[in-house]
Amino acid sequence: MQAQDKSALSSNAALGVAVREYPTDVGPADYVLFIERRAIGVIEAKRAEEGHHLLAAEDQAEG
Repeated sequence: MQAQDKSALSSNAALGVAVREYPTDVGPADYVLFIERRAIGVIEAKRAEEGHHLLAAEDQAEG
């Protein structure tokens, strides 16, 4: 996996590429993960003090 800035994106640089500040319909994502030029995931970074909000999402995901 290789991390790249969107301004210097080279989708052929590696099998997997993580692109910083990739534009989406709702604003830039912190990272979008690509495998073989196909978007497979999004990572949103949060400050440490925001971590407690993630616990509710984990509970909902376990369902």
